[in-house]
Amino acid sequence: TLSFCDMYGGANTRRVVLVCSVLLGNPFTPPNYTHNQSLLREPAGCDSVVVNSRGLPTTMEYVIYSNNRMRVDYKISYTRHVIYIICI
Repeated sequence: TLSFCDMYGGANTRRVVLVCSVLLGNPFTPPNYTHNQSLLREPAGCDSVVVNSRGLPTTMEYVIYSNNRMRVDYKISYTRHVIYIICI
């Protein structure tokens, strides 16, 4: 989600988000959505891997191992400005 883009960088930092179309094919989902760094390739019979790295329903990560399975549709560039209001 776009809200995770604001987790990195400080205030007034330029950010870029890529909106992509991705072909997952036959995805592999590890038991309990565990994070597994030993998966250097997709398992046999699968085309991608789906994991939930933070345990939240909005933090699903989709891993593809071939660049021709994705296409960049949009590049969104923005700067988040932080405004401080002091009430006396």
